[in-house]
Amino acid sequence: MENRDQLTWRLWGVEGLGKSLLIGGILFYVPLVNLLLLGYWGLWMRRLQAGRASALPDWLEWRSILRETIRLLPLFVVYVALPVAVIGLLVWGVGGTFEWISLDFAANSLAWLPMSAVAVLIPQVMVLAVLRLNRHEGLQSAFEFNEIFRLMLQRARGCLLPILQFYGILLLGWLVLGFAMHLGLVVLLGHLVVVLR
Repeated sequence: MENRDQLTWRLWGVEGLGKSLLIGGILFYVPLVNLLLLGYWGLWMRRLQAGRASALPDWLEWRSILRETIRLLPLFVVYVALPVAVIGLLVWGVGGTFEWISLDFAANSLAWLPMSAVAVLIPQVMVLAVLRLNRHEGLQSAFEFNEIFRLMLQRARGCLLPILQFYGILLLGWLVLGFAMHLGLVVLLGHLVVVLR
């Protein structure tokens, strides 16, 4: 089995990365159309799960990308959009309270701790849900929360380094966030699918 470095370099050398990065990076900035990225990464996870990770999906497979986007949209809403919205409201409320009582340091740092935890947990939970959906071909299996959280806790240690690597790529490429996110997801999803499957 390859180590993390070998896997990372193999994933960065995957066929079609340049074209995928260009198109995906541009689509990231187009509202609503950027949801197609969800389907694109869903197809990439299917290939990784099946052991066919030699090439990224081609953007010309737009029908497959659109079908995959529709298939994964409920998972995205439940495992990404809702937690971020709820924690965002919590951060807003706690931060506002800290500012109101003149604790600006706490408002700008401590209030954001829950969002940091969510940022580390969401990729694992979403990938686990997609893997279960692909394996069982039923939406119900992707919403077995107890099983997903149990698996996440079992394998969390193996996921931490790829998640930190992903956020490091985002930090380095923050000026061109769409492209950095696309590049980081090639590696993040590759590692998480290997660790979590």
